[in-house]
Amino acid sequence: MADETDNGVWTADELMHGRGGTETSPSDTSPTGSTTSKVAPGRFSTRKLKGKEKADPMDWGLPGHLTEEEVATFMKFRDEVERRGGEFKNTVYSFGDIEGEAYCLTRWLRARKFKYDDVIAMI
Repeated sequence: MADETDNGVWTADELMHGRGGTETSPSDTSPTGSTTSKVAPGRFSTRKLKGKEKADPMDWGLPGHLTEEEVATFMKFRDEVERRGGEFKNTVYSFGDIEGEAYCLTRWLRARKFKYDDVIAMI
């Protein structure tokens, strides 16, 4: 039996802290053209809403950099997509084969700043 990391499903902890020894972005180049680097295990950042440390704004809302509230919204959205299925699911996962589930769902959520009702209305 394959574990969840083999089939592309991210756990809540991985969504907040990243996956050990892997990149936290789907490619080596960000949309702005800057390169991302591989992060050593245990060196992942978590975006803090009211912390003293500043997070890189390019990491906001990406898998491996979610807050607990964002993870809760992510899980709720993922369950809703699976529940509705059909064209709703096909629309959400239109680029899912290329980017993977976690990046696909967070793309939709970032578009509406993780406001669940706004994401559902948009689709």
